[in-house]
Amino acid sequence: MQCYQYVLVVSEDGPLAQLDEIRIAQIKDTPLIMRHKRFLSRTSLDRLFAKTGFQPTKKLIVDNIEATLQLVRQGMGVSYLMDIAVENVPGVKAIPLVPSQRSYCYSSLGIRENFIPNEVQK
Repeated sequence: MQCYQYVLVVSEDGPLAQLDEIRIAQIKDTPLIMRHKRFLSRTSLDRLFAKTGFQPTKKLIVDNIEATLQLVRQGMGVSYLMDIAVENVPGVKAIPLVPSQRSYCYSSLGIRENFIPNEVQK
C-alpha cells in the first residue's frame, strides 16, 4: 500500500517556500489554484475547508496538473496536490500542512490470484 500526503504547492521563489509547514489560513491573501470537484485533491481540500472554516478569497479552478504547476511556478498562486505530483518538479516546492490539518491518500492494487500481467501492466 502506498501513502501520499496532500501538500500546499508553492513557487520555490516565493516567501511561503521558506516555511517547513503551513496552516491553510496563512494563504488567505494568496490565490488558490484548485482542481474541479471530481478530483480527489478537491474532495480533500473541501473537507479541509469544512474542518477549519477557511474559504479562499481568490480562487482559480484548473483541470490540468501541468497547467496548475506552471501557474504556481510563475507565482500566480498556490495549489493543493498530492506530494507525488510535485516530486522532482523544478520551480515549485511542496509544503506540508500543520499536523492537525494534514490529509493522506492511500493506494493499493488488488489482483486475482491467477493474474498474469502483460508487458504494459508489468
